Amino acid sequence: MICDKWPKTVVRIACCLMTLLLLSSVMLPGSARGDEEHFFTSIEEFYAPHIRLGVQTGTSYDVFCSEKFPLSDITYFTSVPDMMLQLKNGSLDGFTTSEVTAREMIGTTDGITYLPEKLDELAICMALPKDDDGLKLQAQLNEFLTRAKDNGTLDAVTEAWLTNDTEHQVTDYQALEAVNGTIRLGTESAYAPYAYIRNGCIVGIDIDLMIRFCRETGYGLEVIDMSFDALIPSLGTRSDIIANGITYSDERAEKVLFSVPYSTEKTVMLVRCPMEKPDFFTSLKDSFVSTFIRENRWQLLLQGLWTTMVISLLSGIFGTLLGFGICLLRRRKNKICTAVTTAYIRLLQGTPIVVLLLILYYVVFTGPSVTGLTVAVAAFTMNFAAYVSEMMRTGIDAVPAGQMEAALAMGYTRRDAFFRIVMPQAALHFLPVYKGEVVSLLKSTSVVGYITVQDLTKMSDIIRSRTYDALFPLITTAVIYFAAAALLGYLVSRIEIRLKPDRVHRCVKGVKML
Repeated sequence: MICDKWPKTVVRIACCLMTLLLLSSVMLPGSARGDEEHFFTSIEEFYAPHIRLGVQTGTSYDVFCSEKFPLSDITYFTSVPDMMLQLKNGSLDGFTTSEVTAREMIGTTDGITYLPEKLDELAICMALPKDDDGLKLQAQLNEFLTRAKDNGTLDAVTEAWLTNDTEHQVTDYQALEAVNGTIRLGTESAYAPYAYIRNGCIVGIDIDLMIRFCRETGYGLEVIDMSFDALIPSLGTRSDIIANGITYSDERAEKVLFSVPYSTEKTVMLVRCPMEKPDFFTSLKDSFVSTFIRENRWQLLLQGLWTTMVISLLSGIFGTLLGFGICLLRRRKNKICTAVTTAYIRLLQGTPIVVLLLILYYVVFTGPSVTGLTVAVAAFTMNFAAYVSEMMRTGIDAVPAGQMEAALAMGYTRRDAFFRIVMPQAALHFLPVYKGEVVSLLKSTSVVGYITVQDLTKMSDIIRSRTYDALFPLITTAVIYFAAAALLGYLVSRIEIRLKPDRVHRCVKGVKML
């Protein structure tokens, strides 16, 4: 059979892809520009023109770097790990962060340090929505933080996380009893030591403090992982409190309520430093262990793959059914139905899927009862249906009208003639295109991390946020997507063969076909 050997083919291609990527990672120069490697030793060097600085979108370091280093070339990133990787490979000269975060990064990766000069001092707070519920929570939170500061709890919590003293760390927020309701805490799990993932659970200084606060006040706690630039917009809709090493600013205070500061952090410049590079195989082994073995991080990839497949399969099934219904409505020759379905198709085809996801998540379905996974399935169902309806309509129009007439003349009802005569022939026309659209659907789900869904791509980002190494997480993610796409394509191909078995290429051993 034509597809008997497809698993072997997938494995061979995946192995070739991984080999090429591994070789390229070794052969590429350390500096993206190809210049001689330079290490910064003083903050004065950053006042020169065209110094390449990194800034995380939505942070207070944006305005700070623009004012402090006006001659620099600033590049914006969505996460700290992305900046770290660009710094390590020489694409950036430095980026600013808090000293606590810098110490955590230096402890988990080599070739990175921070300059001794203190650039600024920032107050770290938690933020709440400007409404009655926010005011109530603010009063309770301020009372707790003030008391924790006076009795030494704040210092003890910070010390426990900076020294990795697991005995005095509090992490089990799922065991809290929600006597007075549940607090939804928004955070980004890529900002250690304030919030990061360890053994599949979000932990850190901010999580520890919130657990202690909820214990005292009788709240349950739900931790929601999202990108940093989505934290403030989520207040009041998706989250009740946000905490992620957030700094106070007058501009932010116009939109949100701040708690009393629970820490004061120095701003420092993170730069590269000389290091003894290990040999290739040692480096490869360390990367493999940190990516898959340590903290059982391979389980994160399996969880992400499961989420990706659930979204893809449910969206594919529901989108096909919805697309078929839209196709039937367009064929009714009713002006209203035609206008509505045409407008739906044009609107969905013209709207980027990321924008559709954000609109549904932050505007349409703002209540806590609708999860990000549900929103993702709804968005991709709507998008997939728009394309499927056009494929089906084109396939049906390709079937000669005489097929329907002949079926009616033979005594078939119009319904039976459509489903038993016309539709199987139309399927042979649109299934090849449909197969490509199914594969595209799978790959498109990689953006659901924008709405806090932890799919395969998001889990890969989470692993990178702990290892600051892009090699194995990204290669593994690419190989898994490739294999999953091949599997879905194979399943659709089997449907084609069932509809028309003579499409199967048969080869008899010992017989040469000319």
